[in-house]
Amino acid sequence: MDQPFLRLLIQEKLADGRLPRAPIPRMWGSPGHGETCDGCGEIVTSAQTVMENLDDPGGGVQLHVACFQVWDVERQIRGREPSVRLPARSGFGAPGARPSRPWAPGAPPARPASASP
Repeated sequence: MDQPFLRLLIQEKLADGRLPRAPIPRMWGSPGHGETCDGCGEIVTSAQTVMENLDDPGGGVQLHVACFQVWDVERQIRGREPSVRLPARSGFGAPGARPSRPWAPGAPPARPASASP
């Protein structure tokens, strides 16, 4: 997956709560077994490594190594919203995934009144 697109996708998932912002104290890696990556939504094949933590009562996370690295950097940037919005993600959702928030561009911020004489 294209790195800038992956970064935007993970930023959106962090912003709407589909990926955790809190550090995960214990992660481990193993060969993939067909898991769906929580970062990019693609399958982790047996030729790839999956980083996972299944200790969380909410189900934990499973990520490709590259997705894990992007998630780990992006989660540490507090309060950051994605710099660009992706279009509606009907094609990006994994089967059985939580519904995502609809894409809706916000209005640009109002300009302050100028103090010109």
